[in-house]
Amino acid sequence: FPSPTPSHTVNAKDVNAPRTTVGNATTVAHGSNTLSFNPGQFTAPFVITVTGAVGTADTTLVSVQATSDSATVNLTPITHAIAARLSSSGNPTDLATNITTEKVNITSANVASTEQAFRDILAPNMAAVGLSNSANLISSLFTTQHDKLLDTLQVQVPPNGDIQLTRRAGSALHALEDRTSHRLHSHP
Repeated sequence: FPSPTPSHTVNAKDVNAPRTTVGNATTVAHGSNTLSFNPGQFTAPFVITVTGAVGTADTTLVSVQATSDSATVNLTPITHAIAARLSSSGNPTDLATNITTEKVNITSANVASTEQAFRDILAPNMAAVGLSNSANLISSLFTTQHDKLLDTLQVQVPPNGDIQLTRRAGSALHALEDRTSHRLHSHP
């Protein structure tokens, strides 16, 4: 979503989905929401989605939580790209649709290494907006610096997983290829 947007539907599913939806909520005026549940009642990992209209099209963003620990989980174009890297097909929405088979990709190690790879690539952009390079793109509390970071980037995540990060000024930052090994390749 281009900015925090109210009235979008947030859903969280555990590995027992579609039988079990952990919960759902609706974003409020500034785009945030709180979805609280007892992790002991559900089985990690979790896939969280937010769906709503952007312009005339419905859009979905995906994020993940690998453990049953209480956590902040951001839903942004960057978490959507991270989810694409974790998905077997490259399509981040497949994590939610097929969580019973995709759960093997949503391990703490996979999530941490994939998120770190994005942080490494985005480090100059993060520094430019005053966002610490230790700020986890999935689980750190969303701040104005996170919002500024998103304002500097265009993140494209087609269903085939060929992610493209572009500076809003127009120059390609990186094309993220080689989905199966989670390596991110830089383009000159």
